[in-house]
Amino acid sequence: MTRASFLLNLSVILVATALPTAKSVALTDQEIMQRTRIVNLEAQPQRFVPNQPIDFVVTVQYDGGTQDGFDVAVYHENRLAGSVRNQRFNRGRNTFKVRDNQFKGDPGHYVVKLRFNRKVFTQKKFSTTRECRYTLNPAAASTTRLNAPRQVSPANGKTFSHFPRKTTLSWKGVPKAKSYAVELDCYGCCQGGKWCTDIGKEWKVEHNLTQTQYTFNFVGAQPGRWRVWAVDNRGKAGRKSGWWKFNYTR
Repeated sequence: MTRASFLLNLSVILVATALPTAKSVALTDQEIMQRTRIVNLEAQPQRFVPNQPIDFVVTVQYDGGTQDGFDVAVYHENRLAGSVRNQRFNRGRNTFKVRDNQFKGDPGHYVVKLRFNRKVFTQKKFSTTRECRYTLNPAAASTTRLNAPRQVSPANGKTFSHFPRKTTLSWKGVPKAKSYAVELDCYGCCQGGKWCTDIGKEWKVEHNLTQTQYTFNFVGAQPGRWRVWAVDNRGKAGRKSGWWKFNYTR
């Protein structure tokens, strides 16, 4: 073999056995969530006409690569104003337009929530004034809210053994309340070993209650919990009570 042919064969071997190029490593769900930040919420148009639909523009900073599967939602107090689903985030600033068809210019808080893989992993609260001439300011002063109702029965931690599982919740009335809302949560109903709200889900919410009690049939022999809040004559939700727990053994 000549020296030239030997060198040619050696170069072919070196090319054939070259190390593979490094592949990019996919981010975990936790890393994706850590790289996501809600930046701003603004309304278009800034000067509104009551009962006219309005668009909210949500700005999100994402410090990962391109990623699909995000849900973006805007809430006014406890009302879902609008949402867009299965959105793609690119690295840098991302904007999403959400339409509120029931916008009335009411004061109070707007909350932006982001969900990924069926889990709400971050949210940010924004406040506005009665005039609703905004970009909304996260540092704006909160408007006055009704106090949380005082829960009465069943006592926190109460255990029941009767069937059917008919349950009556009661609480003290709140001055200036037009109605009440009750949220029920169920342990193990959405995911084993967890409350539904712990994984970003609502199990059951009952609105427009005009009495200071609510009766329902619970789902199973397992723990449950409940909380309640008042709503004023403008539809503004008051402060929520804490969770009170109960348990059914059969």
